[in-house]
Amino acid sequence: MGRVSRTPGCPAAFSITERNGREQAALDGARSADGVVVGTMIHGLFENEAVRRSLIGSLRRRKGLAALSPSPTAVAVPDEFDRIAGVLRANVDMKMLLGLVGR
Repeated sequence: MGRVSRTPGCPAAFSITERNGREQAALDGARSADGVVVGTMIHGLFENEAVRRSLIGSLRRRKGLAALSPSPTAVAVPDEFDRIAGVLRANVDMKMLLGLVGR
């Protein structure tokens, strides 16, 4: 939780149009004039593949690299976390681990 305070002349990084299913009209974050530095308080922003690919595409263009090829089989971040958690549960004595951390 937090709030970004922009200095005069510093543009917002994002425009919020919806929050918790309700229409909004709010600005969020800040970015440098050249767009190289961006800050935001939007939690989970990079869990969205379209946002990640757009950011990576922008960085690649800036570096003069070719665009990424389409990725129809990309794995969503939460799915990957679930997969890792499943591997952990299957291979670690969770009762002992939780006992070691005092739970």
